[in-house]
Amino acid sequence: MKQTELRRKTPLRRKSKRKKKSNLQRRKDNPSSNYWKKKADKLWSLCIRECRRCEMCGATNKKLEAHHLIRRDAKKYRHDLDNGICLCVTCHMGAFGQENGDNELISAHGTPWAFEAWMNLHRPKQHTWWLRHRHYVPTGEMNDYKAACERLQATLGAK
Repeated sequence: MKQTELRRKTPLRRKSKRKKKSNLQRRKDNPSSNYWKKKADKLWSLCIRECRRCEMCGATNKKLEAHHLIRRDAKKYRHDLDNGICLCVTCHMGAFGQENGDNELISAHGTPWAFEAWMNLHRPKQHTWWLRHRHYVPTGEMNDYKAACERLQATLGAK
């Protein structure tokens, strides 16, 4: 018996492979993704630290940090510029914060009651905003972080 070569009469058609979007492209398409959230966090921090000095002690040579007045998990206020203040590391975390007249150390996280009194005395407009908004803190809303990035970028560009 003679062996013959097996051939198809019609060639197999290749299935066209649909190009998958890269992970980065998928994240950029979703305005509530972690990509945009991290980018908005960095822009917010840059906007707050743009004054280049600690708001409490006036230090410029220390590492500066942006402090949220209303906690970060409050998505509505997370990237609001009224919700931030520029502090040096010692005034922010507070092992050795700024001393007030009574030799009491003031820091945002170490002595929040003294920090609130300092805010009322030195930053009354921001203190009033904080008092008005601190009790209504919605946490479960989806955020459009891409829009927040655009708004913060415009703020940085305007200054």
